[in-house]
Amino acid sequence: MSLNIVRNHWYDYSQIDALLKKYSNNQQDYLVADAITKDNLQSIQSINSVLNIISSHPTHTTVVIPINLGNIINRVWAGEHWVGLVIIRIDGSFKAIYADSLAGKLDNALPDLKQILINQNILNIDEIVDIAQQTNDYDCGPWTVLNLDSIARVGTLPQFKNNNFKRRNNN
Repeated sequence: MSLNIVRNHWYDYSQIDALLKKYSNNQQDYLVADAITKDNLQSIQSINSVLNIISSHPTHTTVVIPINLGNIINRVWAGEHWVGLVIIRIDGSFKAIYADSLAGKLDNALPDLKQILINQNILNIDEIVDIAQQTNDYDCGPWTVLNLDSIARVGTLPQFKNNNFKRRNNN
């Protein structure tokens, strides 16, 4: 899979959401939750609603959640970095997989989210932190989309490096 990215362009929430919905086959392959931020108390409600949806849905067992490590100021995303979380229902219990294209750890980036997951009885929390994929300061959005899609489909990161992105100028 390749993804066209705009050089020197930071992806906002609407672009991340549109790409995830496209790659999820319009949410037929897996569900796409609304993005959350690290400082947003709404993340508790988002996790609760995600768990309710995949607990009761007969066919959807996986949901992807894009997370921005910034926050919302005056209803505008003040982004820093995109990371992702995938929650999978397996035999009645849940597993969460966290991925950061800069190889950041969940405890450092989102300690409150880890506690929220534990409070929701999601005790199986994996972190994919052994590989830094991103080599610049603007590809976190595309990497988050690719990572979430790949983890939702096969449980691991995509098997290619940053130079496999097809680049286009923003003209």
